[in-house]
Amino acid sequence: MKKTKKILLIVIILLLILLIALLGMCRSYSSKYLESDTLPDNVFINGIDCSEMTKKDARKKLVNEWNSNSFEITSQGECIESIPLSGMKYTITENIRSCISDAGFFAYLRHLAGKPYEISIPMTVRSGGKAFNSEYKAFCDRLDEGTTHTEDAYVDMSTTDFNVVAEIYGDNVDRKLLRSSIYSMISEGTMTLDYNRDDFIDVPDITTDSREIEEQLEYCNTYLKEKITYEFGGTEITITPAELNDMIYLTESGDVAVDSKKVREYVDRLAYDTDTYGSNRVFRSTNRGDITVYGGAYGYLIDRDAETKQLSKDLISGNDVTREPEYIYRGNGRNGRDDIGSTYLEIDLSAQKLWYYQSGRIIFTSEFVSGNLKDGTGTIVGTYSLAYKERDATLKGENVDGTDYESEVEYWMPFWNGYGLHDAPWRDEFGGTIYKTNGSHGCINLPPEKAEQLFSIIKTHDIIVIYY
Repeated sequence: MKKTKKILLIVIILLLILLIALLGMCRSYSSKYLESDTLPDNVFINGIDCSEMTKKDARKKLVNEWNSNSFEITSQGECIESIPLSGMKYTITENIRSCISDAGFFAYLRHLAGKPYEISIPMTVRSGGKAFNSEYKAFCDRLDEGTTHTEDAYVDMSTTDFNVVAEIYGDNVDRKLLRSSIYSMISEGTMTLDYNRDDFIDVPDITTDSREIEEQLEYCNTYLKEKITYEFGGTEITITPAELNDMIYLTESGDVAVDSKKVREYVDRLAYDTDTYGSNRVFRSTNRGDITVYGGAYGYLIDRDAETKQLSKDLISGNDVTREPEYIYRGNGRNGRDDIGSTYLEIDLSAQKLWYYQSGRIIFTSEFVSGNLKDGTGTIVGTYSLAYKERDATLKGENVDGTDYESEVEYWMPFWNGYGLHDAPWRDEFGGTIYKTNGSHGCINLPPEKAEQLFSIIKTHDIIVIYY
């Protein structure tokens, strides 16, 4: 009995000694390898010798080794594409930091006995390199030549009919699926794919009987039935349901809210497409057919800030709205971008002739003398409108030599910033080429009797079109 107890005591003591030794080895293992930035000797990661390297250098070596390869795509035993991996990026840093600890304590014991650390970590692809992306796209483009592109079913939001457009089953390659398959193989160190087209045919994610279509229809019929229509004379522009959908969203409480940025973007596009103020216009001239008239100070200009606020209110209201946009400047009338109409004064500076059209008919014509080209005081071109009419006006200004002048006129018809039409009783001749060397300070000089006639028929805000 005493002998048995003695043996048991010795065994316990030996176990305690072994335990203490193992704890010491664990502490040594932990401090030396788990916390160290340097790998031990005889370490192979993914078959690559990383012995006694810093973990940072080991990462670089692994990436360089992987990126020195090319990924081959074969079909029926023949290589149909070889894609370089140079520049590929991987998510492996954390795996390298923990590779020794992940190998386990017993691997450490084997390492102490002279066995190598043979560690495998996935080389998870984070992104393709420039060369890979370029070659991959070119390869897929070749595969898709002559194919029908697969399309998801969707709700047509161009009108409030909300027709469902059926899905299309094509035969093009699912590029995302093929890419992810290649990435997975690269991650595991497999650099060859036996390509079978049937495995990678793109199929629709959404079909006519998908739940997504039901939800889209429900949303459209609930929130996108509103009609907001802009009037531009005889032309109208109605915001499409797709455009409405871009500008509104539902809050967590289920209320409709507007995306102010998207509303402003829509208003900016609307203004760009429809503003005519100061724009170049194609104009049907009396003697030369269609010409381009450049610039001016007439037309329609949307007040983008005011229109953004008003459109936001209309969107929140949910009511149908038909109206003109909020304007900074308005013309006399318009039909789309055509804002000249059939009543206007046409001034041909090259011919030194003008015509007054009323409801599409010429009711007045005259020769004139315009700004002096030699002195650099030529008459401005563009589209304007008559600012006002004034009898017995005194025109004041400065001559080219710096001296002041004053001219008394009976009929003053200004259209922009001191430019206007008026009688010029000091002249004996009008028309021809007088304007080139003996023209006005920029105004349109008319024979007195012609100025009187025009003054009697032209109206404030009538359009004036001037061109060479």
